[in-house]
Amino acid sequence: AAEAKMGLVFWTNLVLTLTGPIVLFIFIVSRTSTLVLLGMAGSFFYLLSLLFSSALFWLPSTPVVAALSAIIQEVFRWGAWKVYDKTYNSALFENDRTKPPLWYSAIALGWGFGVTHTFVAYLAPLSHATGPGFLGAAACSTVSVFHINGIITVAYFYLHIILTLLLFHVITQPLYAILLPVGLHLAASLGVSIFNSLGISCLAAVSSAWVVLALAIFSLWKVVTNHNALLYYKHTKTGIRME
Repeated sequence: AAEAKMGLVFWTNLVLTLTGPIVLFIFIVSRTSTLVLLGMAGSFFYLLSLLFSSALFWLPSTPVVAALSAIIQEVFRWGAWKVYDKTYNSALFENDRTKPPLWYSAIALGWGFGVTHTFVAYLAPLSHATGPGFLGAAACSTVSVFHINGIITVAYFYLHIILTLLLFHVITQPLYAILLPVGLHLAASLGVSIFNSLGISCLAAVSSAWVVLALAIFSLWKVVTNHNALLYYKHTKTGIRME
């Protein structure tokens, strides 16, 4: 009975965390080979950020590690945008009609970040859910840690996509706007780390991730409706000029 219960935990959380990535891949990322390559590029840049973040795990403070890791991920997200800008806005691709729309490109890159985060940070440890015994969350020992982390992981997957879309817009705005994705990512990472990893409150940890996701969606809606900048753009000598 215990093994069957742990197997149910495994399959339930596997479906929970993979449904979104699979659906988005089928309906958006797989539309063209270019979007698939952009998704792979997002995955590559996330793995690079993880490589650099691994140097931080000697630090004793979990919130500090979470904050620095979030900053490093945003630096590499900016790097992914820079590579995209130099490649797809160059003279070689200026009149290329096969170039995917900016919205799809940003979603594909964000999908790469999010799906890799899902596999590395959650699905790899999820294999232990099939083992004997019950592993409770630090902040609520009667609830499986895999349930709590699964719900948080789903929020992070969509957050990576929204932050990438947001970065593609505010990259040409003043510094305070460019720092908006960084601030949102920091808020999510610190909230989850402080409330969950330090054993304070599972509900607060889950809520912090989803509240930041809601704030990110609202921020994206505000910048797009205020400037309508993701619809038309072109490359100039000083960078991208939104129209």
